[in-house]
Amino acid sequence: MKINRRQFLASLGALSTLGAPRLAAQMYSAYSLLRPPCLQGMRPDGVTIMWATLERGTGYIQYSEDGYGANFAEARSRIFLPQDTGLPYAYMQHEATLSELAPGMDYQYSVLAGGEPISDPGACSFRTAGRGPFNFVVFGDSGQGGAEQYALASRIASERASFVLHTGDLAYMHGTFEQYHSNYFRYYGGLMNSVPFFPTPGNHDYLTNNAAPYLALHSVPQDTVPFDDRGRYYSFDWGNAHFVSLDSNASLASAIEGTGPMLAWLEEDLRATRQFWRIVFFHHPPYAAGPNQSDEISSLVREAIVPILEKHGVQLVLNGHEHAYHRSRLIRNNTVVKPGEGTTYVTSGGGGAFLYPVFPHSLVEVSKPEHHYIRAEVRGTRLTLQTIGIDGTEVDSFTLAPPPVIANYGREPAVRFSPALEPGALVRIAGRGLATEERHASPGSALPTELAGTIVTLNGRPISLFYVSSHEIRGQVPFEVTGSVTLGVATPNGFVDTSLPGL
Repeated sequence: MKINRRQFLASLGALSTLGAPRLAAQMYSAYSLLRPPCLQGMRPDGVTIMWATLERGTGYIQYSEDGYGANFAEARSRIFLPQDTGLPYAYMQHEATLSELAPGMDYQYSVLAGGEPISDPGACSFRTAGRGPFNFVVFGDSGQGGAEQYALASRIASERASFVLHTGDLAYMHGTFEQYHSNYFRYYGGLMNSVPFFPTPGNHDYLTNNAAPYLALHSVPQDTVPFDDRGRYYSFDWGNAHFVSLDSNASLASAIEGTGPMLAWLEEDLRATRQFWRIVFFHHPPYAAGPNQSDEISSLVREAIVPILEKHGVQLVLNGHEHAYHRSRLIRNNTVVKPGEGTTYVTSGGGGAFLYPVFPHSLVEVSKPEHHYIRAEVRGTRLTLQTIGIDGTEVDSFTLAPPPVIANYGREPAVRFSPALEPGALVRIAGRGLATEERHASPGSALPTELAGTIVTLNGRPISLFYVSSHEIRGQVPFEVTGSVTLGVATPNGFVDTSLPGL
């Protein structure tokens, strides 16, 4: 809940009148952070911040764009008892949601208790999601503790990442509360106060009470997710990319049995997005050259999840589980295809746990049993992934630049004219990779012939454009067009055309 400074000070006064001022002062005099503030669920207009203390009390976040403002958000608090966590002490977890923020804006914040900061204000900052280029980091199977995890965590902290994707198995061996504190927050807490983490649950995260610690310690996006499954899978947008985190554990099993909604939710989620990039991450890889490729869950992923991803033009899938690095060829229908027609599957399971061997696989191009993380750079219609080893050297690097594809969906034709193919008619084009981002022509001005980097031509002549997105273009046929017609779509990644019946 957002409050102003006057309301904040009034709330502190109310505390002392309801209890005993002496007790309140005593309570806050030794107020200490058990877990530092961690950014969760970042979006263009807000973010959730979670932290934990050993003492009870009301927590607040003070935040501003310049470090001197007085915006406050009161936290929702929950007490965790030893019988809940298996820890030898009780603690209080706080969760504050900041809203009405500006997209692509830098903010500074601090954690308050009793009106006083208990975190270092200079170390706590973030930048909201916004338009334009961005970087993110990917790694998984990290939570074993040890020198390898520490070395990689130090390198990751030096990256200029907008956010981090974790491909699962955050806390070995059983995903307990104690193991999350010792093997996850201990290593990344210093980064989490300025860079949001977006996780997906692994099989080890499920080994304690059906992933109860994982669910309790995270606040991931909940919009559109059915109530009973919130926290297990989700989606979010950043720049011109749409990200989907799936649960390849219990939620997949129940969906296949017909008792869970995740696969239906995935179908609708991907159908609804208009982002150029569609990136999906979950723990169990459908294509990797490690010892787990024959296990039941990877087979179920190939049967149940992969067809939905292919149907909706997902370009990149990120996984963990195999403790190594693997990169597939472009795949569709279990077959290698040319650019623009398939999906690349990358397994990043070398975040710190012991490594697995790698084996030959006809659909996998690169396999290396090395500890690593991935640096991803999104630059419009180009996505470059660079895999960095524990010594800082490059393990692998590749770039995705999907060319435009004109293709039909369902029963509608790929190119449809209204009322018919004639001078001045409206035209709708369906496909994949048709524009860098969703964009409407500016009202009240002449229609452009270029929109979001996309140009459409009829017989080589640019047409006026009303609307473009990655999957749809709407424009108007020039009045001067006659004879046979060739329609072309050009983007920064390439050109495609198709011949149509003449006028």
